[in-house]
Amino acid sequence: MAPMPIFEITHDAISQVSKTTFSEENIKERDDLQRILRENIKAIDSNCYVLAEEYGDWADSKRRIDLLCIDSAANLVVVELKRTEDAGHADLQAIRYAAMIHLMTFEEAIDIHAAYLEKSAEEAKQAILGFLGWHNPQEEPFAQDVRIILVSADFSKEVTSTAIWLNKKNLDVRCVRIEPYKLKDHILMDIQQIIPLPEAEYYQVQLRKKEEEERQSNDARTKNSNFLFSMVKSIVQIEPGAILSHANDPKETCEVIDDRLVKFRGETMSLTKSAKIVREEHNLNGSVAGPKYWTFNGKTLSSWRDAADKAKMS
Repeated sequence: MAPMPIFEITHDAISQVSKTTFSEENIKERDDLQRILRENIKAIDSNCYVLAEEYGDWADSKRRIDLLCIDSAANLVVVELKRTEDAGHADLQAIRYAAMIHLMTFEEAIDIHAAYLEKSAEEAKQAILGFLGWHNPQEEPFAQDVRIILVSADFSKEVTSTAIWLNKKNLDVRCVRIEPYKLKDHILMDIQQIIPLPEAEYYQVQLRKKEEEERQSNDARTKNSNFLFSMVKSIVQIEPGAILSHANDPKETCEVIDDRLVKFRGETMSLTKSAKIVREEHNLNGSVAGPKYWTFNGKTLSSWRDAADKAKMS
């Protein structure tokens, strides 16, 4: 999306302000831009507080996070800064940094901030607590997520495509464009969040929430239905002719017919239908998913499936 020009208004006219570049104005990435934004972080995100600059306290790596922040929800925020027109590999760097810090504890954050402030740990702790509005440290809600903010004079299609895709995967990645303009002897800077667009941000958050709820619901439905005996063959053999017992009434049994169906009281039917008959006769309410109620060797079919899934992942 091409940026809109900036205009100067005088008493008699309106004139376009000339666009420039940071390199033309000899504005350096770390010594100038990073320093200015460090002291004015709210220019790119009004919800951030700087914990550290050039943070990189991990083994076997010389890489550094330009600005490490927290937001008011106690999430960590990686700010990666470039002065170029394409943002370089800011997206890849930021993802790597986010992975490196995602396990940071509140106590570690205090030590990091104390070093940054060159003050005591107690002073650093009080500064963080003050920003978060907490009376005491709370380890559990701290750093539940890591956000990424990419800041650059502009972004290549590769970087913006990556940011959009990561946001669709429920990561929080923002692209903030900082464009310099020259007005006589003054340098102006136009700062705009371009991904996600501010007016669409709330909608996208709600959409991600809805999609996640739907995914979990679909996962639950899939897990509670469409059970196949072959799903668990890696850890237990439930062959045709095997006898299953009902969890609510072990005297009730059924016989496995094939990979999906069973024979119950002389009729071939699904696990769920047969389980439902037993539960209704026992006046038991609630949803019925057959694998949750039919057991083999003392374990429900759902438990056997969970064990098989874990075995696949190990």
